[in-house]
Amino acid sequence: MAEERTQERTREIFVSCSGQDREVAAELVGELEKLGRTAFIFTRDIPAAAEWERTLVEALQGARLVAVLLSSHTLKAHYQGEEIRIAIGIHRREGSSLLLAPVLLERVTDPRVGFGLSGFQQIDLSALGVAATARQLAELLGPDQPGPGDPESGEPGSEPPHTVGDVFHRAALKIDRSDQWAPILANAASETSAVFLLHGPKQQNLDLFSARLQLYLPAESQRHLRFCPVPLAVNGIRPRTGAGWETHLVHALSRQGRRSGRAVDLLREAARKQSLFLIVNRLPIGAGDLDEAQQEGLEEFLSQNLPRLIVEASKGVHPIRALFATHYDTEADSLTERLDEKALGGCNAVGLRYQRLPAVKALQWSDVESYLFSRPKRPPKRVFRRLEECFDRLAENDLQFRDVIELLERELGDEPNE
Repeated sequence: MAEERTQERTREIFVSCSGQDREVAAELVGELEKLGRTAFIFTRDIPAAAEWERTLVEALQGARLVAVLLSSHTLKAHYQGEEIRIAIGIHRREGSSLLLAPVLLERVTDPRVGFGLSGFQQIDLSALGVAATARQLAELLGPDQPGPGDPESGEPGSEPPHTVGDVFHRAALKIDRSDQWAPILANAASETSAVFLLHGPKQQNLDLFSARLQLYLPAESQRHLRFCPVPLAVNGIRPRTGAGWETHLVHALSRQGRRSGRAVDLLREAARKQSLFLIVNRLPIGAGDLDEAQQEGLEEFLSQNLPRLIVEASKGVHPIRALFATHYDTEADSLTERLDEKALGGCNAVGLRYQRLPAVKALQWSDVESYLFSRPKRPPKRVFRRLEECFDRLAENDLQFRDVIELLERELGDEPNE
């Protein structure tokens, strides 16, 4: 029983805050859970009869990331001080993989606030807002796992790297949406080096694209295609220049090939045996996710470093393609247009193909219906009718891809290994 209780309290992210900051902490936890992450917060996850200190220690020991919310209240928060001390101790243990992320709720000048955390990359919630902060925390978790065709993944075409979309299980990946996915997949599997922009509304969950791309490219293409996600954050650090992005590219290629070197040399080596597909950041980027310097760094990378590297590295080897994705509320925003302009200009300057892919559109009932017919066990007619009625009600507002998947899982009991 004790082991079961400990597992119940184990969450990916431990949110440490003062009692007076619990409202913003609860809001942050809510945003993290929308992204498919699990989070522990003392105001919700400590049962009334539980041993307070023991519960906190167990939760800290089971976490992968501790988000420390810092404000003017932190110094007077006894339990938060203990949480920070224990978290730093765990982080310093040999072999520990625990990540620490100081999150600024306000500008605090007292150097005692967050003592011991000065060496960690800070996230400024007061500037970014709660939703963007949650995305940065989720991104810090990674994961940094090999994809199909990578040295560690076993057979080519094995399970893709886990993404935030895993919370939707496999139903989310099986929904066809052929009108929009077919041309995207066709472009991604082209025989020339290129850079692609994928964009669409936030509620359509573009983060599933890389997983779907790896699952549904023809088997023959998979055997000759290697995927390499290039992370936005490495050890909590985000690039502010094109050269910084090159460093992150080297990090991604080095992890897959277990060797280091210049970005152009690593790219060329990776493309000798099979085509290479770079995914610039695992998650789509939206307005507010980057500060001004980070956005300028990404613009420089897309307009200068990336096109040059691809052209230089792909000479005499297999094609190298790269994809970056942006999302927005409803219509393409200034960030998407700016990155599109920069990437187009940079690719044209070196003679590299660039394509802005069609925007990902809202899910249609026909997409869901095709998925239902493809299931080994087709639902009875009454379930079809009920699902269509529920879908129509959801479609009256801004249709959230997540809502549709949750509806399917609730009505059909979809399992991850279906």
